[in-house]
Amino acid sequence: MSEERFIEAYVRARYNKAIGPEKIRAELKVKGINSIGMEFASVYAWDDLALLLRKRKFGLKEVDYQQRQKQARFLQGRGFTFSQIAYALENNYLREEFEQDFNSIGMV
Repeated sequence: MSEERFIEAYVRARYNKAIGPEKIRAELKVKGINSIGMEFASVYAWDDLALLLRKRKFGLKEVDYQQRQKQARFLQGRGFTFSQIAYALENNYLREEFEQDFNSIGMV
């Protein structure tokens, strides 16, 4: 299997487990693989994935500063970027089609 195909399969598998792109990039680096091949990963809906993860873990209700920080740390630990975390924290609406698609193939 070529390195490019391995990266593609690895990113898809980690995405299906709701792992963010920064953590995936770090995991590939530990494996000795240059993560430059992750450009194609932009086809994934990372923002929506972060929001879905927040919804499942904490719900989408308004929270105070301390709870917001807790949620941000959780998402950062999962490997999401700051812009993806900001999107997840600032939005309380998840596209229904995204959640249905995610649930239909047994992700997370």
